[in-house]
Amino acid sequence: MLHTAIERILVNGVWAFSQSVACPASFDQKVTSEEQNTVDIIKDGLKHCPNQKLFLFGYSQVATVVQNALD
Repeated sequence: MLHTAIERILVNGVWAFSQSVACPASFDQKVTSEEQNTVDIIKDGLKHCPNQKLFLFGYSQVATVVQNALD
């Protein structure tokens, strides 16, 4: 369901793209490296296009990664 919603946004967006973030298989594994990876992706994108709008989606581990990356 989440993937379908993202696809709809990408289809309707003039300039939109998707960036996947890989996470460990189980929730109890550390996701610290993916948090830093997410921060790096966001910073790099804003460096090249500071006025862009970001929509961050995730569920389960990825939601935790996104939340922690934004803290």
